[in-house]
Amino acid sequence: MTFLDYLSNAHTHSHLSDGHNTLEDMVKKAFDSGYISIGITDHSPVFYSNNFEIKSIDEYVEKVCQIKKHYEGQLEIICGLEYDFDTNLILPKEIAYTIGSVHTIKTPSKNLFKIENGCENFIKGVNFFYEGNFTNAAKDFFEQTLESSLRPNVDIVGHFDLISKYNSSVKTIFDDHEKKYLEYAFDAVDSILSKRPEMIFEINTGCIPRAKRLMHYPSIPILKRIREKKGRIILNSDAHLTKDLNAGFDFALKNLSDIGFKKIVRVRDFGFEELKIK
Repeated sequence: MTFLDYLSNAHTHSHLSDGHNTLEDMVKKAFDSGYISIGITDHSPVFYSNNFEIKSIDEYVEKVCQIKKHYEGQLEIICGLEYDFDTNLILPKEIAYTIGSVHTIKTPSKNLFKIENGCENFIKGVNFFYEGNFTNAAKDFFEQTLESSLRPNVDIVGHFDLISKYNSSVKTIFDDHEKKYLEYAFDAVDSILSKRPEMIFEINTGCIPRAKRLMHYPSIPILKRIREKKGRIILNSDAHLTKDLNAGFDFALKNLSDIGFKKIVRVRDFGFEELKIK
């Protein structure tokens, strides 16, 4: 299978949250690329000050529904949401699916550690909250990812091992293949799928162009665990720019095939459609 057999993306952002292009531009890029379906998943409001959330959920839903109607019969546009763990939002009925994501860690000292404020701030945070122990920070992150994923409205687990974001092609911050780290990750995978066997994990390629990583989320060892536990996979780029809409997709599909995944799902107007990985 190549991306031309898939032609979908269920994790995209527009200027309505922290995307760099308009909703219209993002959808047009998908249309021009021959997509069958695209899910719009701007960030839900959260309870702390930030520069990435949707300012009005009602306006968001209205705009996505408007453009959906404009492309009716040409491109399926599905109104989704990146449903942050730090939200208490009541979901409007128009939201067809959500991606459950964790962008912060609630630390043992009850502080909120924002893990995406740049590499140096990430290191400072681990030093301050965890005395420099990245594995202990990962333990809390994966436990909270588990809790996030078990919320009843979550359909897809977003960027499962986001905490490894700054292990890039430029430098390695900590060993995300270390035994204890993987134990915590595997425990979360196992618990999610034991309680919600229908759960979908995204293979998220957005970190490749944005964070200059060589590997998508989840990493190969974690993907192998998901396959062993019969988890389902969807292919997403978490695109914040039109140019990244298809970034890394063929690379990710090859890895899924090499690992032994036989099927993948994509988002459609009628729900999640299962495809064979040829």
